[in-house]
Amino acid sequence: HEHKIFIAKKVSKHISFSLSAKLLQMIPVDSGSVHTVTNSRQAQLLTDPKSKEFFKPFLATERSVTQAAKELGCNLNTMLYRVKILQAAKLIKVTRREKRKGREIKYYRSVHD
Repeated sequence: HEHKIFIAKKVSKHISFSLSAKLLQMIPVDSGSVHTVTNSRQAQLLTDPKSKEFFKPFLATERSVTQAAKELGCNLNTMLYRVKILQAAKLIKVTRREKRKGREIKYYRSVHD
């Protein structure tokens, strides 16, 4: 099964849907669920190749910022910056917090999977 994401564009009184084939190739998931994106900020992030890469580690999987940064081979501060953008757009959410000495570790996952 594939994770299907539809991008909705409002056209006068009607809503037309366009499906990005590239988004479908991101990561297969076992649920086969469909989520329709109607928020323009979410659509912008999901159709931008760079932003989409930073979203992929959180699709149907819980990850910390450190784990996601290692997976993508990017700087931790860069990943943290991108996570804040994805969280503000409500594409990812904190799923749990792990207490430890110093700063707690937050784990994130995509909202619609």
